[in-house]
Amino acid sequence: MSRCRVATPLAAILLVAAGVVGCRFDESVPFGIDDRLGGIRPERIVAVGDDFAAGATDGALFAGAQTLSLPALLAAHLADDLLLQPLVSDPGLALDEDDAGRLALVSLVPLALQREPAGTPIVTSPGRSFDNLGVPGALVSESLVVESSATSALGNPFYDLVLGGRGTFAEQAASLDPTLVLLWIGTGDVLRFVAAGGDQPLAPGLPTPVGTFANTYEALLDALIGTGAQIVLFTIPDPRSMPIVSAIPGIVLDLETGEPVMITVIEPILDPVTGEPVVDPVTGDTLLVQRQATVPLLGPAGPLAPDDLVLLDALPLLGEEIGVPASIGGTGIPLPDRAVLDAAEQGEVGAAILGYNQAIAALAAEHDLPLVDVHALVEQLAAGGLVADGVLLTADYARGQAFGLDGARFTPKGYGVVANLVIDALNARYGGSVPHLRTAGLPGTSLLDLP
Repeated sequence: MSRCRVATPLAAILLVAAGVVGCRFDESVPFGIDDRLGGIRPERIVAVGDDFAAGATDGALFAGAQTLSLPALLAAHLADDLLLQPLVSDPGLALDEDDAGRLALVSLVPLALQREPAGTPIVTSPGRSFDNLGVPGALVSESLVVESSATSALGNPFYDLVLGGRGTFAEQAASLDPTLVLLWIGTGDVLRFVAAGGDQPLAPGLPTPVGTFANTYEALLDALIGTGAQIVLFTIPDPRSMPIVSAIPGIVLDLETGEPVMITVIEPILDPVTGEPVVDPVTGDTLLVQRQATVPLLGPAGPLAPDDLVLLDALPLLGEEIGVPASIGGTGIPLPDRAVLDAAEQGEVGAAILGYNQAIAALAAEHDLPLVDVHALVEQLAAGGLVADGVLLTADYARGQAFGLDGARFTPKGYGVVANLVIDALNARYGGSVPHLRTAGLPGTSLLDLP
């Protein structure tokens, strides 16, 4: 296999961003990657999965991000190979809206987003299956049977774009005779529930029951093991640690400044020992004190509790002052259930993720497969971040650079960090010494020229 070199890492990244993904990033490596592969076999990389395998970000699937998806980055770095993907012209196809494209950041403070117009598919009907079989919105629960939107329980149109009726995930992966399979699926089985605020009519049957998830995931894995390929598994991250539920606080913000609205509260002084109101010994009146306080948003059950999480999709509703109490000039109309994740719903999320990851870890151990801990990565990002290639990445919305504007899928820079975790896992399992790819020049979220 021929190997091409570029003058600098930045030049390589620019080539990848333009769709020329056949050159290695790390010019400083003194030996070819072939000398460092050990037992890793990257000759034909195939990805099976959901939004994350597909390279979705900013709430859409579009070529500018697809060419920097995890599978594409690894194919370029490990095999100097071009990965066949169902590319969509920028600004892409929105994951959860019809006739729309990716999200764009209008203003960071106060936060304002807009949807770009829809793009169109530019790589379809390739004459064979795509190497990247990542389908935005794909669910483990239907991964064994779906071939198109017609056989998807939720009518997911991205199955038509990626699978195109040519067979199931496992059938198409087998037809490609892969040497390395990335099985990154399962996040959608809980993320879709979170993004719907736990509203069952919007996320029927989700989160997928742990038993169903474990059995279906194992059957899918068994089918992929039958191809003879090396297989990498990925844990399921917790959406509760993502910006999708932290970008908007549960309190009223000023629409112009983005600062918390403060009100004066008059309340009794409480005895620190008894907790009872303190009474003036002369007059017998209860002593009062004034303090400044924030105002909780209104949710389906009244003022939000401190632990309630507000979804990013609540942003346009808040712009219409829905969820803002009438007493401070709002509409007094509560946020709908789809915009709030309460404590009980958060409990469902936590239980599902724990069960999913236990099942995946057990299968990785049983079959001695490399396991990439995306769950731990997201927790680290949420706990303060990590430095990757000299750049601090965190789970802060937009500023943190790891997550796209949808608050849930990674930016290309974030996918680059995951790619290096895959390289670490492959090196450890197959005795390789492949160096990390450079992530500093991969796109994050541009904050230039923003008000």
